[in-house]
Amino acid sequence: MSNLSQDYVEQIESALFDSHRRCFKATARVDISRLVFDQSFKKQMDNQANIDRFRRIMRIQGCQRLMQDCHVPVLIPVADWDSRVRLRRCEGGFDWLDVDIDYHLHAQDHETMITAARTRLGPTDQWWIVDVYVVEEAAQSDDATASVQEMFIRSLRERYSNNRRPPDGLVYERIRRYEGYLEDRVNRFAANNWWVVLETMCGSKKAKYLRAFFKHPTLPQKLDQLLPIEGLWEGMRIGLLHKVLAMRCDQAIICYWDRIYQTFLDMVGGNRQHLRLIDGLTVHLIQSRAPKVSAKDFGFLKRELEEGNLSRTIPATDRQAVWERLVEIDFPIPTLETFFKDRLYLEVARSVMQQLVVSDPNRRATIDESLYEQFDTHVPLTTSHRDESLKADLWEFWRFSLQYGFEMTEHQRRVSSFRGRHDSPTNTSQPLTEDRAVLWQYFLRFVQQRGFRVPDHLIASANLSLSLPPLRQPQPVSLETEPEVPAKRRNGKPYMDSIVGDHYALSTEALEQTWTFPRVTAGFLRQSVFFMFFRYLAGPRNGLNVQMLPENFQDFATSRGAVDGPAAQSLSSTVMAESTTAQLPNTSHGLTTPQPLPMLPSSSQASLVPTGYAVDVTVDDETHHLCLPHDLNTRFKFFQGLGEHYFHISNPADHERGMTADDCCGYYRENPRSRLHAILMSRPYHPFPDDPMQVADVVPTAMETPELQDARHWLQSAIATLDQLNGANQSLFEGSSDI
Repeated sequence: MSNLSQDYVEQIESALFDSHRRCFKATARVDISRLVFDQSFKKQMDNQANIDRFRRIMRIQGCQRLMQDCHVPVLIPVADWDSRVRLRRCEGGFDWLDVDIDYHLHAQDHETMITAARTRLGPTDQWWIVDVYVVEEAAQSDDATASVQEMFIRSLRERYSNNRRPPDGLVYERIRRYEGYLEDRVNRFAANNWWVVLETMCGSKKAKYLRAFFKHPTLPQKLDQLLPIEGLWEGMRIGLLHKVLAMRCDQAIICYWDRIYQTFLDMVGGNRQHLRLIDGLTVHLIQSRAPKVSAKDFGFLKRELEEGNLSRTIPATDRQAVWERLVEIDFPIPTLETFFKDRLYLEVARSVMQQLVVSDPNRRATIDESLYEQFDTHVPLTTSHRDESLKADLWEFWRFSLQYGFEMTEHQRRVSSFRGRHDSPTNTSQPLTEDRAVLWQYFLRFVQQRGFRVPDHLIASANLSLSLPPLRQPQPVSLETEPEVPAKRRNGKPYMDSIVGDHYALSTEALEQTWTFPRVTAGFLRQSVFFMFFRYLAGPRNGLNVQMLPENFQDFATSRGAVDGPAAQSLSSTVMAESTTAQLPNTSHGLTTPQPLPMLPSSSQASLVPTGYAVDVTVDDETHHLCLPHDLNTRFKFFQGLGEHYFHISNPADHERGMTADDCCGYYRENPRSRLHAILMSRPYHPFPDDPMQVADVVPTAMETPELQDARHWLQSAIATLDQLNGANQSLFEGSSDI
């Protein structure tokens, strides 16, 4: 924000005053149906809460439309004035605007008020008061300073009295736009008007917090990436930005914001132009919902879709495709509103991790960066191995801090306000707690063992020389007795009634399991928010491993002939706790006791668990039918190698578009028995074309190039490696010759 000279301000004000006096023609009544509002950031971010507020006000005091504050400014081109729009004088009252039947007036303000009034006013009383401004056609100017007419029109659209403050999201977007960060030209006068909005409340520090936030080297640019998703911004909270900065958890915060962006981008099929079509009501309805996991969430969203509330601004031709992608989301959908709530839970873990940092008042470093610098080992490590090892260690540190953060700090869980709610026996039993000093001793000793320096005062206070009793491990809870958590309770600090389930959900054992239970439980939420913040430390693993089974799985398995009798219950328990064999990140040195190796499926379970993952690789007109092992790390590296050597991996569920290594691993989780196909290209292949609507019908023929030769050698080596992993006697490819 820059200061403006008084001469400059008076020059702008004089121009605006002259424009107002010249363009204003009349105050008149008009049929309310003639008013239309253009698409805008302000309109898209609205989640209908303000409309409901106006309806409540109008029920109490009626529709007050005569006073100046309620007048709606409308713009009429000079060519249409007195021709398509005519002023009819009425003695003893307001004049009336006669408007051609196929003509509409472009209103500039009060859209929420008009929307509420349309349902409140009677059929014979559908009129409103407008202030008429007649303007020339908008002139295009390349000058860096906005034209007077542009500034005048903007003043009509963006007028706010001191007692009618705009939402934080709109303030943020307007300031970034007028300060030139969104590819618009700089308009210092307009930007300062929006800065003043933050000063209208006596004692408010929002302007101070926002200025400090804009000085951060990376966070503002990352948050700006969410501006195209206009429906998110009703959840913006400028008053909390100073707490976001103070956490020094930049990597985790950026990870959450990236997850928001990617979720909505995936929902519109990768079409960035469609992000602006996601309105605030849609965001409000889908946030925190996991429609693939919860039948209740699916039913709720389906009803909203049928009633026309969901995706209402998305073209009808694209709405079904968006819906099909939406119902495949298997984690609570994140938004800006959920971020500011979940930040409270991250704050609990931060309070633990911050104690490990050796403070340096002369520089600002994040917690992760500080711990990287405190890594001190005499064992020689390669750069790549060092980075992987540090990520795995940080993953464990954050996991333990979130798992036992309430027991290690003064933070308190929330207490349920539900009356008459009967918690399950699991939740009402005595919670699993450890003495705070013992938890800190275990934590600090583990940090030291991993080669990190610990502040001296912590070592002295924890008395690490003492021998420690075994740390009691959290026990699994019975998912059948775990209730579904209502959508409104899914974000923020967890409640007291889920202590036992939360401790187990954040254990190393539980995080490596595949989630198959068709309900959004407290444990599922703890794991989801952990991955939302810390998936950047998880290597190739994208997030919680979800593979849904029917809720009546025992009956389903019995009817399939997989098992019968008492074995059905055993099978249900086994599949519910199925562990993945992936070791990324490497948690064998974690804070838990060594876990047994995952059990191999019995013969009765073989029909439910694939023996491997099928992929066809075509090169030189020969197709190799490969079978990839269950190990997630091996699969990821194989697909990563395909991408690096210019293989195009087709997505059979999305018009054969290209897939990344992450996409392939995620696809197999949802479609374990499906088959992917990779074909060699002669040049680098970009997974998504510039125009998302264009899909290549014919894959170009590969030409003889150095890349092609390298790809052949790499594939030969990869097949040999897979052969060793799966056993020398098992053929990994069939029906094709060696290369």
